[in-house]
Amino acid sequence: MTTAAIAVTELQQAYLSTPISKATTTISELEGHPDGIHGGRADYVAIATAALNRGFRITPVHPLEKRGVLYNWNRNPTTTLSEVLQHAKDFPNHNVGIVGRRGIGNHCFLDIDADGVVERIEQETGQKMAVTYTVCSSPNKKPWKKHYYFRQTAYSISRLRKEANRKDVTKTVISDNGTSMHPTMYDLKGVGGGGLL
Repeated sequence: MTTAAIAVTELQQAYLSTPISKATTTISELEGHPDGIHGGRADYVAIATAALNRGFRITPVHPLEKRGVLYNWNRNPTTTLSEVLQHAKDFPNHNVGIVGRRGIGNHCFLDIDADGVVERIEQETGQKMAVTYTVCSSPNKKPWKKHYYFRQTAYSISRLRKEANRKDVTKTVISDNGTSMHPTMYDLKGVGGGGLL
């Protein structure tokens, strides 16, 4: 059984399939704009407010890179509108990251990056993927790219001790900096020191 299948089984056994929301959405729907941006730039307040309203802990993310810009973003994520408005002064066009961190009730994420992974998990576990809040990160070009959101329980914390990243060692791709690498099939984020979507 793959690590993802084991992780999903653990999550489902821990009742993490209790829906955060039964909706599936796209990134641009989450941001409230048809293209996800205003005039070529993200609207931090609009995106952050929508995420807070869904109960997520967030952090400003660099507009050109997938990294939090605040010191200790994973230990002290933003949880109030007041903080969002303060951050908007310094980061008006930054993206918003959803923060997961080890702890009962905190979010964790299964980030599917390759076609066929969900089907493989379902086949290996004999269960359908949990009905939970799901974001389709590239619905038109890569409809299999999805982020499944779960809440951690005492059981899942006892079973999932660190983040996981599974590469497809049967394939090779060229990275942005020109080096050869194996593509990611999936990541399990937010079960360790802090994960970001």
